[in-house]
Amino acid sequence: MIIKAPSKINQLFYLVNDLRRSNKIFELKINQLFSGVNGTQKDVKKVFADWTKFYYEDTTNGKMIENIEHHRYFIDLICKWGNKISDGRIAKLIEIGVGTATMSIYFSKKNFDVLGLDTEPLLIAKAIEANKRLSGSAKFIAMNALELDSLFKENTFDIAFSQGTMEHFDNDDLKKMIKAQIAVARYVIFSVPSINWPHEEFGNERKMTLREWKRLLTEVGVKIDHISYYQKGDLHIAAVISSHSK
Repeated sequence: MIIKAPSKINQLFYLVNDLRRSNKIFELKINQLFSGVNGTQKDVKKVFADWTKFYYEDTTNGKMIENIEHHRYFIDLICKWGNKISDGRIAKLIEIGVGTATMSIYFSKKNFDVLGLDTEPLLIAKAIEANKRLSGSAKFIAMNALELDSLFKENTFDIAFSQGTMEHFDNDDLKKMIKAQIAVARYVIFSVPSINWPHEEFGNERKMTLREWKRLLTEVGVKIDHISYYQKGDLHIAAVISSHSK
């Protein structure tokens, strides 16, 4: 997300101390910050407000465990590949789109070196707060994932992973996103809701079948090391991909 108003972005950090108050007060502050935004940026305001409300509640240990168990297949897949390719050393992970930060925090407590990334400064601020509260050791940074190779070298990370991120991109942007991650990580592991997922969050999710994701990844030109449904009802798809040269 791009908001052409740096001063307003900076003000978002001051909202962190207000996050424990009611959602009604928080939403009012968001509206006040964006009161001068017009034109196409009104759409940015709506999306931002939707996501902040979606991730508004504090991350607790109970919620972290609940989310981890919900995605146990995906979590175990990352643990398996991380331990396999790190060859006995501590595996380095980077999460693309931290959301509630539960996965980054969980992996940091499981002896992984974890960096969480998101474009939203407010979500990063909440992630840092949750990491401290839950005794995690993850690190977090606000930046655009498409600029990964400008900050990190090839194979800086063993795995770049994401849950509920890839389905928000069209074919062209998805290709860019995957290439950006492969440029700095040996493997990319992601989870997306399948066509069987019953809920619609914000309307721009691409919910596809396993076959459709296989075809799309083949068109992107990556090596598919693993892809499968997981959970009862085939609600999610997990994939492990890499460059053909690796």
